[in-house]
Amino acid sequence: MLMGSVRHHPIETDAMMHVTTVTRDRLPFFRDETFAREAIDTLYRTQALHPFTLFGFVIMPDHCHFLLQIESPVRISTAMGTFKRGTSHNIGIGPLWQKR
Repeated sequence: MLMGSVRHHPIETDAMMHVTTVTRDRLPFFRDETFAREAIDTLYRTQALHPFTLFGFVIMPDHCHFLLQIESPVRISTAMGTFKRGTSHNIGIGPLWQKR
């Protein structure tokens, strides 16, 4: 969510959040089943690195929705940054994500 910025989300922990992240120019990268699967795998790897409760998610062709609750001391910016960088790296497409 925060890439190259020091602004922080006003609610960092202890609240269920609906987070949406969009691909660059809304290109439908995740129409490719392999890319969509990698986004899911990266989400679970991110969760293992930066624990959060994941209530649900949807990977759409050009964006993703997550319903989650961040657990202190993890920050939403850290978790989302890890997910976005990891997905871009693992798929080998950059830039993959729309800037904030």
